[in-house]
Order: sequence, then structure tokens, then C-alpha cells
Amino acid sequence: MTSFLFANAPSSYFKQGNINILIPELWTIQKPIKAGSLVMSHNSIPATINIFQHYFLEPVTANGLQELRSATVYDGWMNILSRPGSKKETLMANAKDSHVAVYVRQELNDNLKLNEFLTAEYYFVVDSNYYILSIETTKHSWKHIQSEWKYFLDSFWIGNGKRPSFHPLDISFNDWIQEGNFNNMNYINASPSIQRPLTIKWEVSVSANVANHDLPIVTSGNDLFVIINNQLSKIDSSSGNTLWKFSINDSINPTYLSCMNALLFLITKDSNRIIALSTDTGEVVYTISINSLLSPPVFTQDSIYLNDSGIIRKYSTGSGFLIWSHDNYRFQEGAIFVSEHHLIGQISTNEFVALNPGNGSLSWKTKPIKLLMPPTCTNKILLAPIKEGSLNKKLVAFDLKDGSIQWSLNKSILNFSFNHPISATNEFSIISFSIRNDHNEKQHFLMRVDNQTGEIDWEYPSTFGYSRPLLSSFFIFTFNKISNKLVVIDSFTGTEVPHPPLSNHLLQFILIKQSIVNLFSTENKLIMQSIH
Repeated sequence: MTSFLFANAPSSYFKQGNINILIPELWTIQKPIKAGSLVMSHNSIPATINIFQHYFLEPVTANGLQELRSATVYDGWMNILSRPGSKKETLMANAKDSHVAVYVRQELNDNLKLNEFLTAEYYFVVDSNYYILSIETTKHSWKHIQSEWKYFLDSFWIGNGKRPSFHPLDISFNDWIQEGNFNNMNYINASPSIQRPLTIKWEVSVSANVANHDLPIVTSGNDLFVIINNQLSKIDSSSGNTLWKFSINDSINPTYLSCMNALLFLITKDSNRIIALSTDTGEVVYTISINSLLSPPVFTQDSIYLNDSGIIRKYSTGSGFLIWSHDNYRFQEGAIFVSEHHLIGQISTNEFVALNPGNGSLSWKTKPIKLLMPPTCTNKILLAPIKEGSLNKKLVAFDLKDGSIQWSLNKSILNFSFNHPISATNEFSIISFSIRNDHNEKQHFLMRVDNQTGEIDWEYPSTFGYSRPLLSSFFIFTFNKISNKLVVIDSFTGTEVPHPPLSNHLLQFILIKQSIVNLFSTENKLIMQSIH
């Protein structure tokens, strides 16, 4: 590590050799900077962050490096944590192998009181080169700087050029219109066995007079989080037991709730503040003050993307720190998307604009289009229901790489209409639409479209309409609001699968693990029921 680039500003970007980091605002690099090592000190808390780079004559594993450090440098310390690095931690650091360890040392001071010192270390290995990231502090100070350590780790990576990106497969969003929204849009990692009779696992009843839009509900692991009667509750999805419950004050929007990386997110009614809570305890972790949200927040890859009065801002999920702000284009009110390589939204000129999520620079733009309803994003295409002229309505698939049109679906039938935004997996899309026949009667259909070619796989007719479908591995789940009927359809053939009926007053349902959790109302009571 011989050359470096450094700017004296909050969260400064720092590069030394092939080491890349962001320096948190309250930390300072100690000078002179030595080759092969870097030390940063906190301005007000006794804590230092160290980076060491070295090499072995023969390849070494990260676990072997940890064992060597434990037996030499930390002999006599308590090793309270030792685990392999996650796939995400290894990929984002651009390493081949990684390991994590935490050590604690205790000693008596002159007043015979116990002092506890803590060191956490990350070990990254690339061939014969290894990198050690460590933070040294007291156990008491650890809780005050833990978020800054995570922010530092999130920014660290090895190499030159473009940093590797990680797309998690278990993220959860409140908004339907978002790639990877496994809870309520395009793919749910759950396929309840509906060929056998379904049985009730548990049932919870509360006094409430609610409508469908009043029930924000999200999942994280084995837990359900829901806001009912201005109370935020955490519920064990296996037993139905309430793990904790807190009242939310009048300034909080009771119809919004999101979950990401062990954090719950609320927004205020005036949309000028986002509040992050711990999923474990329900305590406030941090808040983000903004001017006015024009779109639901997007949470992905350890970052929060906000449309703040038309300006896109990126924040760290772990700390709430601002990473960058882009104000060259004025974005419209409506959904924004984050794919692997682009952040996409529609600007005031009706063009779709793609920004680089890493730094906010422009990647591509499309021609202006008139949206009929919010678009949907997969890992490769952006699906936009649009209107051309006074009658022609079609679906356009934009390639996420460059914004070019990959295909379009144009059913040239008079009075063809989309019933709701598109539900999609990465392989196919499900479209609910209607047409008017010769007797001016509205007929409803579900359609499956191949995302690669735009060709129609099948169409499935319906007497009434469908709510927007939820897609699982093998089935399509949709609710007919007129007939109060849950419809389950085989995603490969388009045929309906028989199943026991649910409540006649169903408000909404979600899939979690191997169960269907449905919410329905009766006599001013809200019933939450888990069916397996």
C-alpha cells in the first residue's frame, strides 16, 4: 500500500493501493501513513480502527489466519466469537475467503475496578495476500461506535475499478412495485402444500375496525410485524404469540411498515422523517430527517434510497449516514427501483433515468413515455404498462443494461385494460387484464408472459377480476374481492388448483415459511389466522 487519495470531508473516500474505504465523519487517519498498515482514531471515544496488509509464501485460509492470531497476538484473551465470513461479506470485500473473531480482555485498574477491552477483527484472504481489519476499544464504548464500525466495514473492499455488487435473496419491502419483493410482489420463497387439507395452526383476535389499506404487515425470518390500532407488534409466526408490542404516536404513519437487515422502518405522516427500529427489541436505532418523500423508500444491498422532493439520496442502512445525493434530475412522485447495476426512476420529462447506485452518476435514459400504472422490475428488465395515443395500451420491457426496448406486448383489442401493476419473477410475468366483448361486457383474464421473449405462455379466464397475484415457486395466489374467494393457480399450466375456502371477509394474506397467514374481519374484530 504505497499510494493514496484522500479528501478531508465527512465520510471521505480513501484509497491506498488496492484498499478502498469510506472514513466516517468522526474518525481521523493517523499520520504518517505507513506502508502495509493504516490506523484511524475516533475523535471523542477511545477507539481505533486498524488495517494490516501482508502476504504468506503459501496460500492460507482466513480461519487458519484467525487461529494463528488467537494463539499469538490474543493469547490470554477470551475469544467470545469466531465464525466464517458470510457469502455477502466475502463478495462485497472482493475477497476469496473471510473470517470474523471478537476478543475480550479484563484487567483491574488502580481502584480495583474491572476494565474490559474489546477487539473485533475481520480476516480477508485473496490468494497469498491477507487483510486484517480490527477495531480496538473498551466494552463500554463498543455500543456507541458499533454502527460506525459497521459503516466502515460496509465500505471496505479490495481491488480497482468497479466494486462487486451483492443482491440479497431474502429482502422484504412494503411496496409492491420493487424487484425482489418476496413478501408481496414477484416471488415468495414458500409453497404451502395445498394438495392436502389445510389446518389452522393458530388464531389471534383483536378488537379493530380496519380496512385493507390500514394493515401494514412485513416478515423477517420467523417473525411477523404488523401495525393494528396504532400498535406495532412482533408475532412469532410458528405459535402466534406476541413477543412485544409498542404504541406509536400520532405523528407516525400507521399504514407504512418495512423491514431490512434486522431493522423495522416507519415514516411520519408528513413524510419528513424515517425511523429505524430494532426488530429484536423495538427500540429506536436512528432517524433520518428529509424534506418530503415522493416515493416509498427502497431498501437493498445495505442501503436506503429515497426520493426526497425529487432528489435521490442514498443512506447506509446500518447507520443512517448519507452516502450520496443526486440532484441533476428532478424525479417524479412514484416508485424507484434498484437493480444490480442501476437505480431507475421516471423524471419530470417522463423519461426513465438509470443512475449508478454506487455514486449516483447517469447510466442511461429512455424516450418519454406515458405510464398507465407503476412499472415492475426484475433482475434484467423493467416492465412498464404504457399508453400510446388515445386507445392503444401495451406492455414494454426495457433492458436494464442500457434502457433499450427488449420486447413489447400489444394486444390490439379495443378497450384492453391492465387491472393492476405486473407481478413478475425473473423468468415470467403474470398480467391481469380485461377486455370488452361485443355486448360491451367486461371479461377478465390472467396471462403468463415469458420475460425473455415476450411470448404468451397461457391465458386464464375469470368471471370477476383478480387482486394483484402473489407468486411462489409453483403457484399463483390471488384474491377475488367480489366473490371473496382465494384463487390458487398452477403457474406452469394456468389451471386452478382446488383448496379449502378461507374466510368470507378476507382483507389480505401473506405467505411465510410453509404457511398462509390471512387476516379477516368480523363484527369489529380482526382475526389473524395461520393455516398450514
